[in-house]
Amino acid sequence: MAGGVRFKDTSFKTNKKAKEIEISEEDINRHHQNAKKWLNESFKKDDNPLGMAQKTEFIIKIPTYRLSYLKEVEELMTLLCKSKSLDLTMKLDKYSMTISTTANTYDPYIIIRGRDFCRFVARGVPVDIAKMLFEDDTLYEIIPIRKFIQNQDRFIRRRQRLLGPKGETLRSIEILTKTNLVIMGKTVAIMAKTERAINKATEIIVDCMKNIHPLHHIKHLMIRRELENNPEMANADWSKYTPNFKKKSINMPKRKKKKQNKEKGFDSSNPNDPLNIPKIEPSKIDKQLETGEYFMSDAEKEAKKAASIAKRSAAAARDRAQRDLNRQQAPADFQPVQQGNQRDVRQMIDNIQKRKR
Repeated sequence: MAGGVRFKDTSFKTNKKAKEIEISEEDINRHHQNAKKWLNESFKKDDNPLGMAQKTEFIIKIPTYRLSYLKEVEELMTLLCKSKSLDLTMKLDKYSMTISTTANTYDPYIIIRGRDFCRFVARGVPVDIAKMLFEDDTLYEIIPIRKFIQNQDRFIRRRQRLLGPKGETLRSIEILTKTNLVIMGKTVAIMAKTERAINKATEIIVDCMKNIHPLHHIKHLMIRRELENNPEMANADWSKYTPNFKKKSINMPKRKKKKQNKEKGFDSSNPNDPLNIPKIEPSKIDKQLETGEYFMSDAEKEAKKAASIAKRSAAAARDRAQRDLNRQQAPADFQPVQQGNQRDVRQMIDNIQKRKR
């Protein structure tokens, strides 16, 4: 049959030869129409004519630095929410805004998108870009980038590296990945039409926080974009054309560990050694428990105290008596002075008296 498709129908249960079956273009178009029913279609009012059973509302906090901008776009945000059958109430004096469903709301998921719309605007995303969140084919994500770096100065430098001079680096990432990126504080908001674009943008942001420059990814995406536009390279191997950037690691010399003495079992000089347990002196109660004094009565304690005092006094008296006895006795190496002749002594006295005259 002209214009048909021919393929082989193979049977796995029997050993029969394959049969050639012809299918017309009408059958193919009919199958395509049936497949379109499975596609995600927009939610219509006919799908939920009774509306919502209960009111749902969310309260979003507003930072101080966004008050002046929200005052200017308050009417625009209210009209956008009203077009989606949502009610938006601004309470700028209380730094909050409330979004809730109305009696005309029929889409059960529109309140979630309205909540995220208010969050993105409060975070720093312009209303013209944030209104994309009301579309069913728009995907979005908020990435916390502060958790990757502990040092505050290093975090600021790498966030500025992602932004680039005059925002050129961020704009290049948006064009190549087909996303909308907004850096505000410690987070990055991403909006795109496909999940693949969000994953690629997330990879670039995370790698930038891990000290891999985003220019490497930009160069890789630019080369890949040129190869995709070239029909001759459709079936070629792209690995030799795309650059492969790897982080260089320097082999630092390893520090030698001190060998512990196996005989001792622990290093007494190391206070961090778990086996080096400091000695704890026993308390007064522990000493009384060891001697049995803890269980004595008051009379027994006083008698024991008096006996110890008498014992110490007797020992002190013995020590004093021994010292007195030692003073009275001559030392063992004592030698008495030898007496000289009496005549010589008298002659010396006479000589002394003559000199005085």
